[in-house]
Amino acid sequence: MDNGWSIKPKKLNSSNFMYCCWLLVGLLWGCHSANEMPPISAARPAPDPFAYLFQPLDTTLSSDVLTPAEQHQLQVGDVLLRKGFGGYSAYIAAVLEEAHPVTHCGWVVPAETGSWAILHAASTDQQSGIYTEPLDDYLRQSQAGSLVLVRPRCTPAQLKVALAYAQQKMTEGIPFDAAFDDHDASALYCAELVRDALRHATGEDWLPRRCHRPPRDVLRLDNFFDPQRFEVVWNHWDTLPAHRLPL
Repeated sequence: MDNGWSIKPKKLNSSNFMYCCWLLVGLLWGCHSANEMPPISAARPAPDPFAYLFQPLDTTLSSDVLTPAEQHQLQVGDVLLRKGFGGYSAYIAAVLEEAHPVTHCGWVVPAETGSWAILHAASTDQQSGIYTEPLDDYLRQSQAGSLVLVRPRCTPAQLKVALAYAQQKMTEGIPFDAAFDDHDASALYCAELVRDALRHATGEDWLPRRCHRPPRDVLRLDNFFDPQRFEVVWNHWDTLPAHRLPL
């Protein structure tokens, strides 16, 4: 969900500047699309994205890491949640206002090298759409203390179908959904890909709770903390020192 702004802070070059412009187009498009939906009553408006997208980057933040024990616990079909770096991740966290302010998620899948990779829907200034990337690259784009590993409580057969669905969408070249409109499957964002894959495999909606903050109407990431649907294998937010806990 945090698309390109999950990248660890770096200097803004011409390529990044053009990407920022593209991202703003996506935001404005998302606002327009959401405004065409039926109005939602008694909902607080979403914060102004412009207050976040161009805020100074915190260069003191470091990337998250996994212990050998945590890496050993990874299984095919787990979902790895994180909070990324930068203004866009901060904006998503501000919109959702969740106890564990994660902003992105992806499927844990085997890598061709024999290690692990993440299959996810994302957009950076290097690539966009549904793709796999090495686990180490995914970790470098994760704020220290923000990783959470959850395991869907479905059968192995259902999980196999869900992963095959996600991989098929990658093969089809489905683009990243910059408007965050999960009512339209022609483009997908991170949580939408996971939701659609599990729904395809089980016939049920695994991420039913939504965040209604006009003009935003998006899937809540705290759906992944529903103990009836997901097992939390480990959660780095629980180990954060008090001064790092979200307000």
